[in-house]
Amino acid sequence: MESPTDIKPSNRPTHSNTIPIRIAKSTARTLKSLINTCNRKSYGRRVKSDDVLTKALSLITEAHVDEIQRATYTSQDQLEIEFKKYCSTNGTVSKDEFLKIILSRALSQNQEAT
Repeated sequence: MESPTDIKPSNRPTHSNTIPIRIAKSTARTLKSLINTCNRKSYGRRVKSDDVLTKALSLITEAHVDEIQRATYTSQDQLEIEFKKYCSTNGTVSKDEFLKIILSRALSQNQEAT
C-alpha cells in the first residue's frame, strides 16, 4: 500500500521548457490576432505566442505594474490604503474616526456643490 507522501512519477516528459497558463478568451483572441498580423510576411519563421509575450513583457514599466495592481484593489483595499496614508501623515486615529473625517469632507463638498 502506498503512503500519501509517495509521489508517482508522471508520464509527461520533464525536459519540456513550456508550461500552460490560463488567460481569458478575449485575451487569447487578441493575442492570436496579433500573431496572425505578425505572420503576414514573406520570410522568416512563424511568430509564436512566446515571441509576442516576451516582447510585450519587456516593455512593461513600474508604472504599468502599479496600474495593474490598482486595478485589482477592492473598495475595502482602497479604504485601507487611504487609512494607512492618513495615519502616517496625521497620526494614528481609529478607523471609525477616519470614516467620520471622510464622511464630513464628502458631505461638506456635496453641500458646496449644491
